[in-house]
Order: sequence, then structure tokens, then C-alpha cells
Amino acid sequence: MARRWIAGVFCWTMLFVMSGLHKTSSVQADESSAKLSASQLSELGDPAHWEFTGQQAFSSERLRQALAEDIEVLAAFASPNSESQLLEAVTKQLTLGYQTQGFVQAQVTTAVAVERDRTRLQVRIKEGTRYVRGNCLFTAPPKADLETLRLWCLITPESLNLRDEARTRSLSGSQRLKPAPIWNVGVQVGQIEWMKTSLETCVRNALIAQGFFAPEFDVRLTQDDEAHRINAEVRIHSVGQKARVGQIIVLGLELQD
Repeated sequence: MARRWIAGVFCWTMLFVMSGLHKTSSVQADESSAKLSASQLSELGDPAHWEFTGQQAFSSERLRQALAEDIEVLAAFASPNSESQLLEAVTKQLTLGYQTQGFVQAQVTTAVAVERDRTRLQVRIKEGTRYVRGNCLFTAPPKADLETLRLWCLITPESLNLRDEARTRSLSGSQRLKPAPIWNVGVQVGQIEWMKTSLETCVRNALIAQGFFAPEFDVRLTQDDEAHRINAEVRIHSVGQKARVGQIIVLGLELQD
């Protein structure tokens, strides 16, 4: 009886091992069959084989042209190592492109369809709603001039007519310099991190123009899904002492006739 039991256990064990080996080999075969040949990978690099569905704001031709001119996508298709490398590049860059056009919730999925005589790149897009820049709230200590901050970094429909005049008449010296990117209320948003960095740069430049070279502040962007807006809040914690021009010493050789 013991011999029969041991023999039965051995048979079941071998059956389990063999089934496991069979399962492993079949998975490897599927993975191998899913890999694209060099010619198929090369064929995917042809924009004529890229198909787009789900988009509304941009035509397929416009999306095809944008991807064909993108450096990261070109690099991925120039020397492709795998199908996943190509799909990742297209997904990443197309999602980023939609975000820079105000579609902060855009979703992009990619897949490869292999037929007998053709290999196609299928791109499915869910654009979502286009967002615009909302309100921008400034809070600062008394030393900082909030009006100057607003003139440098914020444009509202009400301030458009007064902006240029205020720059020339009210501001003087370095304050008249045109700042880098500004927060334009009502205009479609760009990529979130880029907008945040741009606003930080604008605030820093506006404070430097007032003589504050070591300010401490933070910029916060919040997403309002009901109004489809991205609102901004700038909190200036401290600005330090206002810098003043000191003694200027010029060193050099004496001029000779």
C-alpha cells in the first residue's frame, strides 16, 4: 500500500512539473511571437502607418506631423530596440503635447497591429476638457510692491489697456524691462510644471526689479475641475533688505598715448 501511495505521489508530482514546463514554454513562445522583426520595426517608422482615433481638437495629419518632428520620437524610431520603446516614446510625447495645449487630463494609449503585409501603429486618444488659466492670488509682506508684481506677472482683461502705460510711466529703471512668461487669465494652460516654473521666474524677476535679491516665496497651482481652470497662488514669505548700489571700483591698466 505504501509503495502504491508513493508511486501515486510521484506521478502527480511529475505531471505538475511537466504542466509547469509546458506553461512556461508556451508563454515564452507567445512572447517570442509578439516581438517584431527588424523590417516591421522599420515599417512602424513610416508616418503613413500611424492611425489615430478619438481626437477632436487636432486632425490625424496634424498629430502625425507633430510626432514626425519630435526629437524623442525620431530618436526612438531611428534605432529601435523593441516595440515597447517605440510605444513609450509616442505615448509620452503625445501626452505631453496635449498637456501643453491645455488638455491636462489627456490620455493616450498605443498598440501595434500586425497584418500579413502591413504593420500599423494604432493611437487612441481621450482628450478631456481644455483648461484655461484662472485667478492668480498674490500675498506679500508690506515691503514688496504688489502692484509691480501684478504688472510683471499677471494679465487680466481689465489690465490689458493699462499695462503698457503703467510700465512706461509708473515704473522706472530695470522695472521697465519686459519680464519672462506671465500669467494670462483666460488663456489655455500649458504643461503644469512649465507654467509653475515660468511663474516662479516672473515673481523672482519682479522682486529683483524692486531691489530684493534674496526673496523666499512659493508658487502653488490648483486644478478646478468644475470650472476647468488652473488657479495660481503666490505666497511671498520674506524679501529681506532692499539692495543698494555700493561703491564701484574699476581696475585696469592706465591708458597710454
